[in-house]
Amino acid sequence: TRRHVVRTMVFGLMIGMAGTFALARFFVKPVDLLVAATREAARGNLDIQVPVHRRDEIGALAESFNTMIADLRVATDGIQRVYLDMTIALAAAIEAKDEYTRGHCQRVSAYAVEIGTRLALPDHTMRDLELAAILHDIGKIGIDEAILRKPTRLTFEEMQAMHEHPAIGERILRSVEPLQLVASYIVYHHEHYDGRGYPHGARGEEIPLIARIISVA
Repeated sequence: TRRHVVRTMVFGLMIGMAGTFALARFFVKPVDLLVAATREAARGNLDIQVPVHRRDEIGALAESFNTMIADLRVATDGIQRVYLDMTIALAAAIEAKDEYTRGHCQRVSAYAVEIGTRLALPDHTMRDLELAAILHDIGKIGIDEAILRKPTRLTFEEMQAMHEHPAIGERILRSVEPLQLVASYIVYHHEHYDGRGYPHGARGEEIPLIARIISVA
């Protein structure tokens, strides 16, 4: 009888532990998904969605999270459109100094967006790509017009000055907080995969993907 009672207690304990584990998984897993989605959204990915498979409080929380992300995406798109309009105006200011490249930034942006679309990049990366492509030559604002407009071959010193425009562009955009990430891309847009580019001689995967796309475009 004692052995039977012990076996029954052990069996009951095992069932209880299994049930507790199953219940924990039932409640904890959706919460873990919400936490992971929140961290992803905090990193700037507003394409994230949490699957809703239940109708309890956790399901309601997941639905609220998805609604919040959708609202943030709409607001962010509006802000990004303002930034884009601003960058187009800045690009026009650059091209006003250099007639030879009139329309260059818009063409590079169009090609870069097409490349990004073919690569199936996420929406938030595409937004950064479009902004960076339009602004990639903003540093030319800091280059002497005599160099930009010179109709003949540049001297070594003039070429060295021209090579400064990615770094100048980075410094300009670093002062605008929402464009600081874009600044970290455009400084690399004349780097080459083999390390022979400028201004830093970065190579391979050291060059951000967005900068590599702009370079190709």
